[in-house]
Amino acid sequence: MSNPPSNPELTAELTDLRARLAEAEQTLDAIRNGKVDGLVVNGPDGQRVFTLQGAQEPYRLLIEQMSEGALTLSREAVIFYTNQTFARMLQTPLGQVIGADLRTFLGPADQQILAGLIATAWDGSSRGEVSVRAADGSSVPVRLGLSRLQLDPELLLCVVATDLTKEKEREAAMRRLQTELETRVAERTTDLAASRLAALSMMEEATESARAFAEVNRNLQQEIRERERAEAEVRQVNAELERRVSERTAQLGEANQSLKLRATDLEAANKELESFSYSVSHDLRAPLRHVSGFAELLRMSAGPSLADQSRHYLEEITGSAMQMGKLIDALLQFSRMGRTELRQHRLELAGLVEESLRQLSPEIIGRNILWKKHPLPAVHADPVLLRLVVVNLLANAIKYTRPRDPAMIEIGCASESGQETVIYVRDNGAGFDMQYGDKLFGVFQRLHTDEEFEGTGIGLASVRRIIARHGGRTWAEGKVNEGATFYFSLPSYQPCTL
Repeated sequence: MSNPPSNPELTAELTDLRARLAEAEQTLDAIRNGKVDGLVVNGPDGQRVFTLQGAQEPYRLLIEQMSEGALTLSREAVIFYTNQTFARMLQTPLGQVIGADLRTFLGPADQQILAGLIATAWDGSSRGEVSVRAADGSSVPVRLGLSRLQLDPELLLCVVATDLTKEKEREAAMRRLQTELETRVAERTTDLAASRLAALSMMEEATESARAFAEVNRNLQQEIRERERAEAEVRQVNAELERRVSERTAQLGEANQSLKLRATDLEAANKELESFSYSVSHDLRAPLRHVSGFAELLRMSAGPSLADQSRHYLEEITGSAMQMGKLIDALLQFSRMGRTELRQHRLELAGLVEESLRQLSPEIIGRNILWKKHPLPAVHADPVLLRLVVVNLLANAIKYTRPRDPAMIEIGCASESGQETVIYVRDNGAGFDMQYGDKLFGVFQRLHTDEEFEGTGIGLASVRRIIARHGGRTWAEGKVNEGATFYFSLPSYQPCTL
């Protein structure tokens, strides 16, 4: 047996072991902190040196399999190396990413965040979130984890970039769900509160209804008794009403018979009046011809020898006879209108207006007239009589705008309802005072003297009679020296085009 070591030997061996343990711990710390480039390991085959360069291939294979982006940066943020995952985040070929400045993929605000993360990482490690810009312009949120990495012969930064897109989407979805849940809870809370209030209200109403039911029942019995009395009164009133209706019916029958008799008398009187007007007009022609003829003979035989005043009297006689002849012709025409049979058919008003203007062309020659003709509809009317209406209205407009330069005459359609078509003729002529408007359509009713504007006073009366025979209306609006508008209506045949 060998002798046990002595106490000094044990102390020396223990000191040696402690020294070796301290050296091992320092080596491990140096490796962890990146202060060594390699490690010498004794093995069965002798000593082997493991450097970072020797471990590059396994490290690269590991990095390429990562689902996060991995890259190494210099102090200036230049990318020395990155994996395909980070290149796909940027939608940029790997060759264009390596060697690029990481800041070029960041906005101004995110560049400031990166600068702070890099500065912190040189003293240990740092983490933060930024958004990188992809090649298609989209923004990708990422979380960066930075730490120091010693590689021969550089001290670099190791960066792990985690795509936060799905995480952000989950967070947004969670926020939406939370908001929706809160909304539903609030709605449900409101509904429950409303239901509770409604239930309380129903209970109160039910209690009140129970109290009111007895009162209603008492009132109902009283109402039944009152209704029975009212029904008896109604029966009495109905009997009285039936008696009065019988009396009124008999009176209406008598009134209808009286109206029929009056209508017959009126029709006979109208026919007699028309016949009288025709006869008077016709019989007046003979003495009027005598007056005109003898006045003309007197002018031819004694005209040169007559004094100026006598010749003036003779001219007045001749002029008055001519005016009387025009009045007789107008009166005859007015009388014939009541006897003429209506021959109505479809008639284009626009064409009728053009024919009337051609008939009035001698009065238009030399005049400065601005015509404004709107689209006019078709109507159902007697063309001969309706032409007299249009000619009379246009002739009046031409006559009463004679002092105007330029004169403005407008004709158009203004349908007031689906039952009738309204036609109007508007001018900027002499106009009239509306308080005398009801006289415009009367026979021989004139608001101007012959010295101002010539006329017979039959034209507008003829217009009213013709339109009345067609079942229409006539009316006018005007203002002195500001013009007038004459309207007539006919039963609708075609809607106006405004």
